[in-house]
Amino acid sequence: ICSQLKSFVHSRAGHTKNDIQFLHLPVCILQRDRIGLIIQLVLFTIILVGNLSVIIALLSRNVKNQMRFFIINLAASDLFVALGGTLAQIVENITVQFFAPAPICKLVKYMGSAITYSSSFALIILSIDRAEAVCRPLRVSSSRISSRSKARLMISVAWMAAGLCGIPALVLSEKVSETCRFNFKRVNVQTYMVAIALTVFIIPACIIAACHVLMVVTIWRASKIQLRSAAGDPTGGRKSITSTGTSNDLVPKRSRLALSRNTIHNAASGDTLLQKSIVPPHHSKGGCISRAKVKTVKMTCVIVTVYIVCWCPFMVWNLVNTYVNFSATAPHLSKYTPHIQHLVTLNSAANPIIFWIFNAGSIKRNKNPSSL
Repeated sequence: ICSQLKSFVHSRAGHTKNDIQFLHLPVCILQRDRIGLIIQLVLFTIILVGNLSVIIALLSRNVKNQMRFFIINLAASDLFVALGGTLAQIVENITVQFFAPAPICKLVKYMGSAITYSSSFALIILSIDRAEAVCRPLRVSSSRISSRSKARLMISVAWMAAGLCGIPALVLSEKVSETCRFNFKRVNVQTYMVAIALTVFIIPACIIAACHVLMVVTIWRASKIQLRSAAGDPTGGRKSITSTGTSNDLVPKRSRLALSRNTIHNAASGDTLLQKSIVPPHHSKGGCISRAKVKTVKMTCVIVTVYIVCWCPFMVWNLVNTYVNFSATAPHLSKYTPHIQHLVTLNSAANPIIFWIFNAGSIKRNKNPSSL
């Protein structure tokens, strides 16, 4: 890049002052590209190391719960974001031109699009699984399909849906003048961007938020029922309705206790990923529910907030740019577009950090690796 820019400067030598001032524009662009390349390298390293550490930690522990499959799937999809999306952008920024043939161009664009969808869909199935485990534990335990088979089925459907959603990128991408880009002559660009915003961000965010709100409400109601029972309320322990919609009179006392502990323990999934699903016997029901409720609220805020913070600026910026066209109306704003696009991969870098924040206590409490 520097040699090409230097040749361009020498070829323009001896021209007017306005021409010389014009030559400063490529230098600014070059400096901006360097900053963007550094950001991409940092994000690539964080995504690669962070998600590999999550996968290794879960595979090396003797933990066989259903949550483990979904966390590994989420880490794997984020890992593919680094290898199939971020790495391709880094190579393209370094080489400037796209030297590979046209089929490779289509493959790169398709992989980048499908992998982005896979990360969002992995969060959706993870949220649906946790919501079902917390809100409908009896149905989960009595299902004819094993939890492992159900997890594999949901993961397979999510990846198939991501592959189908990536087909438009395969059709629209083409190689033109040694560059790999999208050709929007076949489709309206506004319609395309609205469809992308709905399928990648808006609909997944609504589903994820709804699932976590249901979990919080269910745990909150369960805690109120147990607090009434502990306070001696005759209707709190005998006539109340559980979170599954079943009267407590129809469920034996021992089964109610096991169901309550199992429900709350599954909700506080941050403590179960690196250790076996055992509720300490010295913990009271009220105390266990209180901790689970607080931890679920925290996880809800972190998961939903991080997802929205990473995707909302990118989607809003691109939609506004699509309808307003910053290049023509506000050229000084177009220079921020590459930096805002880095927020998309930031979500894949944040997911392993969230995992380790909520599981750091498990590692401290289990110094012996075999007990994790």
